[in-house]
Amino acid sequence: TGVQTCALPIYLSPALGHEAQHALWVIAIWVILRMPMAAFLNASYAMQDMAAVNLIGTCTGIGRAIASLGFVLLGGGLFGLMIAGTLVEGIGYYFYRLNFKKKNPHLMPGWGIPDKALLREMAGFGAHTTVLNLGNALLLNSGNIVAGMTSGAAMASTFYTTQMPAMT
Repeated sequence: TGVQTCALPIYLSPALGHEAQHALWVIAIWVILRMPMAAFLNASYAMQDMAAVNLIGTCTGIGRAIASLGFVLLGGGLFGLMIAGTLVEGIGYYFYRLNFKKKNPHLMPGWGIPDKALLREMAGFGAHTTVLNLGNALLLNSGNIVAGMTSGAAMASTFYTTQMPAMT
């Protein structure tokens, strides 16, 4: 018997299911850690520094392919594949940061609260907006929640897909 995934009726062997869980943990942790580093990529786009963006992106893509192949050939499997991609992407973000720092030494972001009044104003607006967005999401998606709870993920997906043309 294998591990059944929640989204698709695919059965994985226990070993592969275990490896997939570890790979998903790598992805989940990386999504959180990469958020502050992604700002440098976005800043490079905003500054129209396309030569650097394309060069670093190309090198990162090539590095990801080579590292992924290497990790898999060394027996890393799915977990090795995720580690390889994560490490190379981290190195790419490091180079985006170096490029940004070289061209804008006076614009390095930092941690702290320079304006407490502005922070309170933004938090108040954010809290109000969060409540409104949560209400809208519950109102617009409550049918999906009911379909998922009563009939499973496949029915919720079908329900969502059939109602989307009417919502756009």
